[in-house]
Amino acid sequence: VINGHLSICMCFCSGVDILKLVAAQIGNQWIDIYQSLANATEREVAAFSNGYSSDHERAYAALQHWIIRDSGANLAKLINALHRQRRIDVVEKIRCVMEDNPQVCLCCCAWLEM
Repeated sequence: VINGHLSICMCFCSGVDILKLVAAQIGNQWIDIYQSLANATEREVAAFSNGYSSDHERAYAALQHWIIRDSGANLAKLINALHRQRRIDVVEKIRCVMEDNPQVCLCCCAWLEM
């Protein structure tokens, strides 16, 4: 915790992978969430749609692609995209994980007020 903020990273850290958690929950809404986050084209969406066998795999790959592509990717952006899709349930799961694992680390570090 630095200046009353907790640094978190979206990659695997402290046994928690936030992207996998989100991917497992969003089902076919991954398309809208990915387009919202990455301003993705239909061609990019189609690449994930054709390259993976399940929505969970598609969602995880798309979220990973967003992290790589967007140097400003962070948890706040992901949570905002989830809110826009009315996936408050997923936001609450993230919050619970973070409360249970205060050392959670998100590769694209974001600062959250604690």
